Amino acid sequence: MATNLNRIAYLLKRNGIITENSRRILHQAAANVLAHPEKEWELVVYPENPIEFTVAESDDRLKPDIFCEIEASDNEDFPLSHLRLVLRVWSIQRNLSYRPQWDSINILEKLEGNHSSNRVMSRCHYDTCTKAQYAPYYHFQFHGTPRANELYWFPYTIELPHFPSPPIDLILACEIVVATFFPTTYQQLLQDGSWVNIIKESEESVLSKYFERCKFYIEDNPPHTTLLHLLCRQPY
Repeated sequence: MATNLNRIAYLLKRNGIITENSRRILHQAAANVLAHPEKEWELVVYPENPIEFTVAESDDRLKPDIFCEIEASDNEDFPLSHLRLVLRVWSIQRNLSYRPQWDSINILEKLEGNHSSNRVMSRCHYDTCTKAQYAPYYHFQFHGTPRANELYWFPYTIELPHFPSPPIDLILACEIVVATFFPTTYQQLLQDGSWVNIIKESEESVLSKYFERCKFYIEDNPPHTTLLHLLCRQPY
């Protein structure tokens, strides 16, 4: 994981789709991984200093970023014991960030006070659930609790619904961003063996057991349960 974080930092920076500071953040994440046991690594990317991508090729009004807390596990059926990975999409254009017919003048004043048009238009995250929740252990949801500087479009603290989702690590999240926001670069990277190998190693370590459980359910067809119920099982 540490090696691959360093490698993906190089590839993303070489292709001009992350900032220099974000390259350093990925290298620091790699150092965090190395500071822990091999199968129980941890990494944190803080929301005030996220992995920041450049202006999206697919829509030049937007810039994505990522922050996360991830802890790996030596339980191969549940390879991540803690996951919170947030993907934000920022507007960088005033006519998208401020809607006179919908937004209060307070929003405009804050944007002007910040000397910026930056505002979070979309926000989603991958999580693990707690013992108190009945939800897929690995799940995906929209919204969450934004930070004040995001000036988020939607109501705060909406945490439902929880969509079942495979677990995701920082490398696979970067792939999603590149494929979605930088499709030309993504197609070029698919021709690069080093990029593909990085992704495949994360797929093997993070995704394989999840899809094995799904396949087992489909083939076994157990009575009195559903796939959703199976995915709500927790590793405690």
